[in-house]
Amino acid sequence: MKIKEFKQGDYLVRTEPPKNCRDMSYVGDGYRLIGIANGRIYCKVIHDGLAPDRVGNVLEIELHLYDDDKRERFIDPAILESGLANRVKIEQMILKAALSDDYEQIKVLSNVLKEL
Repeated sequence: MKIKEFKQGDYLVRTEPPKNCRDMSYVGDGYRLIGIANGRIYCKVIHDGLAPDRVGNVLEIELHLYDDDKRERFIDPAILESGLANRVKIEQMILKAALSDDYEQIKVLSNVLKEL
């Protein structure tokens, strides 16, 4: 998905660098989209495997540099561990997504649930 396809508050992860660029910055890190304004993407860091001290920071990313890279909805790695508690947590997340008519998130979470 392109960055402009997400809405404010969505959790996302960069999965590929922009075309014709080898910049792997932010790939695999989880963010919550604050919004797009002033030619910038504003995101709050929610997961960073290499620099956990960045969690909670707000990033300002230049839109023209990252508008064409690929992003997906972020799934917290902690919920990928198998077990009943995680199944219940994912089911609750699916219900929450259903209440907000977020069908894409329902699909992603349903796939994660199948893998448990």
